[in-house]
Amino acid sequence: MALTMENKFARIQLDKLPSDLRKEAEMIRDETENFSDPELVEIFEDNFKELYEIIEK
Repeated sequence: MALTMENKFARIQLDKLPSDLRKEAEMIRDETENFSDPELVEIFEDNFKELYEIIEK
């Protein structure tokens, strides 16, 4: 089963990220109303996917 953006965000250790990546992740969370707005989640999906891939490295 694929993880949702919210699940992936929960796995991110924000305190260990460089400030620019942390701010980007927090901005996406805030702009999607904590991942609760499906339309906004869809809009930010590609950005979050790219960010998550960078963070996983």
